[in-house]
This record gives sequence, C-alpha cells and structure tokens, in this order.
Amino acid sequence: MIRKVLISIVGLLLISLSIPVLSAEPADNPLFSTYPGSKLKRTVTVSDEENLLLEGYLATEKGDNRFPMRKVVGDVTHLQYEIKEASSLSVFENYKESVVQSGFAIPFECSNDTCGKEHHEQKSFSRAASFFSPSNYFNKPKYLLARTSGDPSIWVSLYVGHNSAKGATQVLISTVRSHDVRLGLVSADVASYAQLPSDTVNKQKHKDRVKSADHPLINRYPGSHITGYLQTDYDEISLPIGVPKENPDEFELLNTVGDITRITYSIDGVSTLKIYRNYIAGLTKAGFSTVYSCELDACTSERRVRQALAKRLSVNGQHNYTHHIRYQLLKIAQGQQTIYVAVFVGDNKGTAWTHQIVVRTESLQQGLVETNPDRIIDEMRENGRASVYGILFEHDKADIKPESKQALKLIADVLSKNKELNIYVVGHTDDSGKASYNLNLSKRRATSVVKSLIANYGIDGARLVAHGAGPYSPAASNRNDLGQQLNRRVELVERRAGQ
Repeated sequence: MIRKVLISIVGLLLISLSIPVLSAEPADNPLFSTYPGSKLKRTVTVSDEENLLLEGYLATEKGDNRFPMRKVVGDVTHLQYEIKEASSLSVFENYKESVVQSGFAIPFECSNDTCGKEHHEQKSFSRAASFFSPSNYFNKPKYLLARTSGDPSIWVSLYVGHNSAKGATQVLISTVRSHDVRLGLVSADVASYAQLPSDTVNKQKHKDRVKSADHPLINRYPGSHITGYLQTDYDEISLPIGVPKENPDEFELLNTVGDITRITYSIDGVSTLKIYRNYIAGLTKAGFSTVYSCELDACTSERRVRQALAKRLSVNGQHNYTHHIRYQLLKIAQGQQTIYVAVFVGDNKGTAWTHQIVVRTESLQQGLVETNPDRIIDEMRENGRASVYGILFEHDKADIKPESKQALKLIADVLSKNKELNIYVVGHTDDSGKASYNLNLSKRRATSVVKSLIANYGIDGARLVAHGAGPYSPAASNRNDLGQQLNRRVELVERRAGQ
C-alpha cells in the first residue's frame, strides 16, 4: 500500500514539473511533453517526407562530408523551443533520459567539444543537426540521434544549444514515424484529354487564382490550390533536360512548340517526395515515359541553380521554394502529336509548391498540305523543287498511312496537268537517330510514294525516280518539334528528260 502511494506521489510530481517524458497525448509534439518554461517558437508537420537526420560527425573531413546523414522517409514533426534560465546540459539530459527509458537506441551522440572544438565548427554542426536555423544558439552544443526498432520505427533528432548573451537555451527536435510513401493520389487520363479541342481546359470550382483551372490531362494533388496559371495557344517553350551543377546559365534545354498550360500549386504539410512520386506514378501508369529526371542534390546543391530551375518552370517566377527539389520531364505520343509534362516540386518550411507544365505539340501536317497543283508548279519553276507535306508513314517503316491520300493525289494532279514534267521524288527525315539509317529510310519511303503513284493514280513510272536525302537537306532547324515536322517531307524536284 505504501509503495502504491509513493508511486502516485512521484507521478504527480512529474506532472507538476512537466519534465520531458514520452507522451501518448497530443501536445506540441505528440511524442514528448515540454521542458518547464519552454516557449514554442516554430513548428512544422509534414507527411511522407524524405528527411535527412545527422548520424555522425567526422571532424577530419571537409565541408558537408563532415556530416553524414541518415535518410528516413515518413511523417515528421519539427519543433523549436526557447527556454530562459535553463542550461543546455539540464535540458539535454532530461530529454535523453526520456528517450532511454522509452527503449530508444542512440546510434550517435555528442556534447560540447565532441560536436566541434572550435567556435566555427560548433556553428556548422548546429546548422547540420537541425531543421530550423539555430541562429546564435550554438554554444555548449549537445545532440543525439535515437530510434526505436519497431514497425514503424520512430526516429528522434535532438539538438540543444545555448546563447550566453540571452541566457537562454534552444531546443530543436525532429521526430519521424517512418513508412513508405503512400501512392495512388494522382491519376492521368490521356484518352479523354486527346479528344478535347486544343483551346479547352476543364474549369474546377476551388479557392484558386481567378480564371485558373486544373489541366484536363492530370488532376492536382489533393488539398493543393492554384497560385499561378498561364495558358498559351501555340507558343515556343524550352524545357530543361539537363541541370548544371554550378552555373545557372548552362541548362540543357529541349525546345518545343505547341499549346502550353503552366500551373503552380501550393500546399502545406505535404512532402515534396509524396507529391512528386504520386505525379510520376499517375503519369507512368497512363503511358508516359521519362525524358529527364533528377532529385535533391542529384539535380544540384547550388542554391542559385535550384532557383533558376524553379524560375524556368514557375508561372510567376517564385524562387524561394527550392528545398527538397525534384524534377521530371515526361512525354507520350498521341498520333501525330507529342504531349510533354514537366513537374517540379520544391518546398520552404513545410509549404510545398508544384510547378506543372503541359505542352501539346501541334500537328502541322494537314495545314501544310497544298491543295492547288498550280502552286506546286509555280514553286518548282521558281526554286526547282517543291515540298509536299502530309504523306505519313508507319513509325520506323516505309508503309504509307491511309490518311496520306490527299497529299498523294496532289502529286498525281500535278503530273496529270503537266504531261511533260518528269520528277525526282526525294524523301527527307529529321536528324533523330543515325544519319546512315535515316538516309536508307528516306529512300525506301520515296520508293513507296513512287509505287503508290504508279499503282493507284496511273502515273507512268518512267516519269518518276525515287531518291533519299535523309537528314542532309533540312528545311528548318531540328532543335524543336516544329522544325522536325518541317524536315519530315517529300520533295518534288524537276528532272530533265533522259536524266
């Protein structure tokens, strides 16, 4: 009976003193109670985040190599407390006792000189050890990394530092409940989008930027709202396919032309990892393939380059949301069109921004088919040759598609109205792939055109000679989709009799 009374008294004392203990009740942090006199300065909670937790200090190394980091994915809570008239030792030991008594293992711990002997070393350590900036609270530093062995495992990153001038101690805690990223939250519907007119976007009723809407190709991440929106019919755009490590002026770019929709979304409390993986999973399931991708420091660790990447992809040039960056460019072919989707995700203190760009290239083949044979003759007389568009082939083959009839009939009409005209039928390609292969392919396609004109339109074969020029005589630059379309053509070249 006496023992029960003593236990109850001890319990009441602990509650009244609010010494940090692991807690089952929600608090500023549902894992810990607070040290007496603690003032909460900042807090951030993010689900499905990829967190980097300091797990050592290598004093003999240089730069960031001094601070090996443990990557832990899960739900994280970051907290920053200030405690006046409390020593860093007292605060740290109380938190440590709670961790040890609750069965946590401590794979790394340091205190004072073992966290850096010199003033500048301790300052660098404090910045690597904490999510929030430790500011000037880096005297008498103490740190531990702890974890449980359960499933899910729980990780604790605890930094405690003192500011002698203020006579105050700062506590920076990050707690992570680890688990895999939850997927299936974003989907893409290519089939429905392909059937919509080029200038139509489905309007959604959300608290978004005025006159903005989700793109019909891909829905937004749940809970996010539109902060920037821009739609342009048939314009040029350059999409990054290579991110420089240091110089923001050295991006490798894919230049393309088409209908462009740019949307910037914002959401609090969701990690860039979760948003990014849901976008990529949804697009991949819809048949998109990756053109280029990078994440975190694999993109670049240089702040100016991260800002330049975000600025290229955002609507309004936001550049502060460049932590935990992830970027991917994907594409899918739809008939004579190609759809590109660029997704960039970055965050700043728990708020994530997603820059989404959708480009649907315009097929110009039908618009380039000249229906007036006299115009073709005039062009041949002036230039010695005339380009004919709209003769389409199966991918990587010389088989002519049925929708090529209009262009083939045009050539037949030209020859029928000009009985003395003999021509070279010359096939041309863009510069995708090996030049030798394209040269052979262009010759085979030109031969298919000649055979079709003879068999289907009654043209005398003696008037026709097939040749292939491959990529060697472009009509436009191959640096963008428009130029490549213009280069994929058949040319009629006047041929003198007997040649």
